[in-house]
Amino acid sequence: MAKRRLNLERFGISARRRNELEAFSLQYPEWQAQLCAGANKRNAGEAAFSNGVDTAEALRRKKMLVEYAVFETVGRDAALYEPLLYTVTHGISHEAATMPVGRRLFFDLCAAYYVNLDRLKG
Repeated sequence: MAKRRLNLERFGISARRRNELEAFSLQYPEWQAQLCAGANKRNAGEAAFSNGVDTAEALRRKKMLVEYAVFETVGRDAALYEPLLYTVTHGISHEAATMPVGRRLFFDLCAAYYVNLDRLKG
């Protein structure tokens, strides 16, 4: 089954901006891997992040932006933090998600996440 595209126009987020926010979120696992690889290189005495594309600090900031948007979305419900983070950073559909919520709340949480991320990214 195809993944349903969220319509965020009612929140003032165009389809293009939604696509940009989704693409930004989907890079989260890559940032984690790069930070981990950089830490391993530093431990081995090699130069970490020698490619000049993203420094460790820039990667950490991007990663924290995604994590903070998820944190703001779930509020005090800590049980939803990890499932929502995994869902938005891996492009998981409702059917494949492990979130302990119903379909409507799932889509509401995902929409709220993208609204928060849009606000934080500016």
